Amino acid sequence: MNALDANYIGKIMSTNIRKIISKEAIKEECTPVHSPFELMYQSFSMFANAGQKWERDFIPLSAGVNWVQGSGVVRNMLHRELESSSTYRNYGNAGGIRPVTDVLEKIECKSSVTKGLKVQLTNGATEGAWLILECLKRDGRIKSGDNSLSLGHCFPLYNSLSKEFELNFNESLGHEYATKSFLPDVDTIQQAVEKLKPKVIFLLMPNNPFGESFSGTELSRICEIVSTSNSFLLIDRVCQMPWDDRASTMRILAPLIVAGNAVVVDSLSKSESLAGLRIGFIITNQLIKQILISITQTRYLNPIVFSSVTLALCRLAEYGANMGNVAVRALRANIDEIFSEYPKSENYEILTDCFEDFLAQYIPELKIRQKRLLNNFEQLHLEFGELVIRPLIFKTGFNCTLSINEMRRSSETEDVLNLCNSHGVGVLTEQCFRSSGNYSHYFIRVGLSLEEEDFKNALFRLKEYYL
Repeated sequence: MNALDANYIGKIMSTNIRKIISKEAIKEECTPVHSPFELMYQSFSMFANAGQKWERDFIPLSAGVNWVQGSGVVRNMLHRELESSSTYRNYGNAGGIRPVTDVLEKIECKSSVTKGLKVQLTNGATEGAWLILECLKRDGRIKSGDNSLSLGHCFPLYNSLSKEFELNFNESLGHEYATKSFLPDVDTIQQAVEKLKPKVIFLLMPNNPFGESFSGTELSRICEIVSTSNSFLLIDRVCQMPWDDRASTMRILAPLIVAGNAVVVDSLSKSESLAGLRIGFIITNQLIKQILISITQTRYLNPIVFSSVTLALCRLAEYGANMGNVAVRALRANIDEIFSEYPKSENYEILTDCFEDFLAQYIPELKIRQKRLLNNFEQLHLEFGELVIRPLIFKTGFNCTLSINEMRRSSETEDVLNLCNSHGVGVLTEQCFRSSGNYSHYFIRVGLSLEEEDFKNALFRLKEYYL
């Protein structure tokens, strides 16, 4: 037995932990809630409480990149932004700093080989999704009582937003006993669209919680369904990682976006473990962007701009050193425009003189991070590959799903609480991602971005609990 296992077993046997899993504690934290959004936040609350009781030995296995230490290279660049007193005193364009959005637009247009794509910076991708629905409401494209539809199980934000905008939220789910994928096939989607006539369709690429994506052929058919049904497609891309292939999907989506029948919401900070900076963006067309700017002006007046230069550099670096260096030269050529609204005394050279160094250090770091996710997925397959109901699938993003026969307790919430308190592992289960129906399967979202030793330890605890 190694020291890690001994420490873990000692935790389980401690008096405090036995008190934590008393019936009174379970009753208190298992207060019934109804919406997936509430259930997810109840799970987060359980994680926080258990984390304190486990004295920082708690492992959030379902964690996304938000729980991972942010890149030192990126944090150093952010420090340069603060040191130069730049990009946080702003009364500028409500769509974002123009040279930054210009660079992002060039990247997306280059990926899609389609002109006419516009980028709007937002206060996070969640805010971006709200802005889009508000835009559709003001433009008369959605109204109270219309249907919305998610393609597959869905991060509960979209259920919550549908209720806020008085839309009837629906799900097109995969077949319960399908063994190859949790996602619905395109024929199932088409039947749902024909029946429900949704005004808004939510598509997560990759799916959250599954880490699965539709193929190019499937995505093309979905775009045709959206176009012929006069629906609007909202694509959530926040779970993609820097090394994932955005270009192939953007080539398919771009014509629909330019036509005004789709948008992409994304985040420049999500995959960098900097979600608190709230730098999101929307990919849309010129007409919708103008409406979004108007809404942003009345909602915030001043857009969120701190870190946008640093995180735009991250996005540039994803396309390699050549693309990055070209864009750096473009940023430097327009640097006076970026900082034209700031006092003359502000020394933005502190920021610009390290652009190339940033690219040189950041690109190799991406490979290390990608390797960690792949190693963790391999470890998951080693421990649970023969024990799951459906094959373990990991295509893009940083999540995958572990589907097991049954929970240990009478409800998912009680199961999550007991796993938190008795084994020091936090998981999000099916109830956080599904709004309708009672299915016989039971799944756990697994975040692959944890440090490898923590991930292996969490799997050991999870396996001990369920098996």
